[in-house]
Amino acid sequence: MTNFRSFFALVPTVLAAARLEEFYDVIALKIETGQFSNWQPSRYIILSMWNFEFSVSCDKCFVPWSLVQDWVIDMAALSSQQFTGLYEATVRGEGPFSGFVFLIHMRLKDPR
Repeated sequence: MTNFRSFFALVPTVLAAARLEEFYDVIALKIETGQFSNWQPSRYIILSMWNFEFSVSCDKCFVPWSLVQDWVIDMAALSSQQFTGLYEATVRGEGPFSGFVFLIHMRLKDPR
């Protein structure tokens, strides 16, 4: 990871952490069970549920589902330890994605 900036924490922490952990777990499970397999490859993925919006983008390649899955599994683990931050991160790709930079955001959906 190149850069990670948490800019807001949700409270009450215990409730928010449990909801975030469930959000991340649902995404990981949907990836694992192939529920996104019919999605067209994209340079920008937005996943939302409840009031949460998670996005991953790259301006030079399609976003790999493996990166999304690894990230949400790690964030679910952090949420189980009461991390409730909304954040933006810049991640350098590894392996076949070496040289690519991915932008990852976790935020609340716009209420409009």
